[in-house]
Amino acid sequence: VTVDVPCRHLAGLWEIGTWQILKLISRDHQCRYRIADPPFDPLGCETDRIIWALDHLGMHRVARDGLSLWLENQQADGAPLLTWGAEKSHQIGGLNILWVMSEHYRLTGDKDWLRQELPRLKRGAEWILGRRRTTMKETLSQAEKDGIKAGTWSPSGLQPKITCGDGDPTGSRYYYLCDAFAYQSVKLLADIAGD
Repeated sequence: VTVDVPCRHLAGLWEIGTWQILKLISRDHQCRYRIADPPFDPLGCETDRIIWALDHLGMHRVARDGLSLWLENQQADGAPLLTWGAEKSHQIGGLNILWVMSEHYRLTGDKDWLRQELPRLKRGAEWILGRRRTTMKETLSQAEKDGIKAGTWSPSGLQPKITCGDGDPTGSRYYYLCDAFAYQSVKLLADIAGD
């Protein structure tokens, strides 16, 4: 991939960026790239941006390798979460990684990949929607309504509590971030599923 900018040094940095990412990525026993944020294990809420960047750099095979780790380790309930390493304490990754998978298809147009992975992608979206259903309320109690009006109570977000980041075991600081990634993942998957 080349970048058309007036500065040759900036264009060169783009290429160096690709090399810097690739030199730090290990490979698994099948020689697939195991994309992580070195020195950490793969982490959905950080690895997603690296995979996204690789796809935008034109490194589609490398990005696909990175996505395969999440798809092959999908949980029985459909969550695209890893059950080992730091991912156990950063569960937001299951909300993040699906938008990158949808973006991968949008950038590559690889219908064979989409056909193969669509059942898993749909299960991931169903997991997100199932989580959303647990927080939906038909009506609020009078105390909840009064608290919203007074600014002393607010709903926790569209998603139930999830462990999102360092130093925040309840995820309270990340409610809107979780909601945004969940929405983006489901929306983008719906956009590509028609293909």
